[in-house]
Amino acid sequence: MAWCALPKRMNWFLSTSKDRPSCRRHTWSRRRLMRHFRNYRRHEPSARSKQRARLNVIMGTLLAITFTVLLVGSGWLVFQRVYMPIHHRNMLDKAIREHAELARERAEQCKNFDWEMACDNMGPAGARRRCLYTGTNDRTSELEESKLLSDDPSVTFDSNCLRVYRLHLYGNITFPYHANHLLSLGGNATMALFIQHGAMRNAEDYFCSFKKLMLQQKYRNFDDVLIIAPDFNYQHDDLVHPQDAFWNSTKPWGDWRDGGESDPDCCGNAVRDSPETISSFEILDTMLAMLTNRRLFPHMEKISYVGHSAGGQMVQRYAVMSPLAALWDLDPDVDLEFIIANPSSYTYLTPQRYRYNCGHCECNTHNC
Repeated sequence: MAWCALPKRMNWFLSTSKDRPSCRRHTWSRRRLMRHFRNYRRHEPSARSKQRARLNVIMGTLLAITFTVLLVGSGWLVFQRVYMPIHHRNMLDKAIREHAELARERAEQCKNFDWEMACDNMGPAGARRRCLYTGTNDRTSELEESKLLSDDPSVTFDSNCLRVYRLHLYGNITFPYHANHLLSLGGNATMALFIQHGAMRNAEDYFCSFKKLMLQQKYRNFDDVLIIAPDFNYQHDDLVHPQDAFWNSTKPWGDWRDGGESDPDCCGNAVRDSPETISSFEILDTMLAMLTNRRLFPHMEKISYVGHSAGGQMVQRYAVMSPLAALWDLDPDVDLEFIIANPSSYTYLTPQRYRYNCGHCECNTHNC
């Protein structure tokens, strides 16, 4: 019984079967136990089981990669669809607030400035301007004054204390321009004079120059002439509002002088699912529609577009391409004219070109 009570003792394993008393609980012989515990060898797996194991590893790896991609993709989607719009909206609101605060500061500094004083601030060209007129045709209504002290960018001052007005277009897009007053206020003007700046985009200089010219002319009363200077900006131009349309100078979006769409990065588009853009010609169409609205300008008789250099290129292309300009050109109540000055290129409707000479040297040897 001692042998059965102590089955794990080594002398039991080393004893022979005839020396060991019989015990029903221990039926294994020493040889069998030694073979089981000493000579045990793991069986080699078959080729099929190896292939199955490899497939299991591959499937596990693919599942891990798929799960990781889905996890990262869902996180990126949440980041782009939830966090980034909120971040861009906060940044846009911050930029609008900063621009409004700066506009209110300039409004306080420029409180007693008229257009002549503002034009004199522009340097030597403005300093030579003389006060030839004792009155003013700047229509500074109570509405304009209230907008100057609010967050509304419709009326602001530039760095020279010259008033900057803005059109409110679709999709919260705004567009700056210089004028006698807000176009939305209407008026009794009999003539509108569009002055289109050149490649330097210095609309304020053109506006001041033509204000001076209107003082000198005797063709119409000074108060009857509405001067408008559209201001087509690039992204990093001075005092561009966060919601202003601006244009780059590269394809595929084109440029303002070609009627191209505004830059897709403009106008607070970062907070929109799809960018809102507007053509520079569409902006001129909007202004033209306002000027020919008899409820706003009941006495309007003539609208002139004047463009110099790159502005001349834009004006002639607008005259050719705008269906609204062609429509109002046929209106017997409003005369529409386009004056082109010194463009670097002309718009031709046919492949024919004029033959020209440069002094005594004939530059073009082909006939028209």
